[in-house]
Amino acid sequence: MACIRSAASKTAVKAQVNAGKLVTVPTCVVSRRGRFTVTERKVVAHVASPMKEEWAVNLHGPTPEVLRSDLPGLVTVEDVRALEAELDAGASVDALRRFNKALRTVPADKWEAVLRPVFNELCFNLESFNPAFAACLLQVQRTIGVSDYVRRDMALKNLIQPLAGEYGMHNNQPQLKTHRELFSDFFQSLFGYPLTQLLADSPAPAAAQLLYSQMVRDILGGGGETDVLAQVNLLPAKYE
Repeated sequence: MACIRSAASKTAVKAQVNAGKLVTVPTCVVSRRGRFTVTERKVVAHVASPMKEEWAVNLHGPTPEVLRSDLPGLVTVEDVRALEAELDAGASVDALRRFNKALRTVPADKWEAVLRPVFNELCFNLESFNPAFAACLLQVQRTIGVSDYVRRDMALKNLIQPLAGEYGMHNNQPQLKTHRELFSDFFQSLFGYPLTQLLADSPAPAAAQLLYSQMVRDILGGGGETDVLAQVNLLPAKYE
């Protein structure tokens, strides 16, 4: 266990963990509906200092067969970086920065009331990327008979690993907790009750549901293209 103490005038506290390491956590983590005071609370050590998971990922680079001159050129690292730069300058990232800034101003005694609706939306939102990513794999697989055999196989070989990781599956390791289980653990460590209780008490997450329907529409619709290769080529742009 770790004992956390906080001065009322501070925005963060030091946590003494089993190994003797001091870590800093927000004071709002230690305040929950008046059940515990902000000045002192015991928490499980891994909540104050999360354990870092380690797993093996095999990245399969282009082989000579993939780089054949008779095939169209591959997306370059520079292309990906340009997309990332465009995304970083977009409205979505700007909204995320505003959210993070507002989050810092939430008083500790209002933490739960303010964040319950956020976690309700976030729970659906995070899980919705699993079927969206699975749809991306499906679109690649649907190019069977049209795309190059080796390129298609190599793309799927790389894409399947992060999707499997969402379910705790990693190369040469026993299955770990799924990301949904990890999110549930995180929620309970903050609020002291199960995530399932929040979901049962909350309305449908309308914003997250809308975003999910639009993601799946864009991915499976392929931007209105009828050619399966053209649809797959549009996938990177759909995440801008």
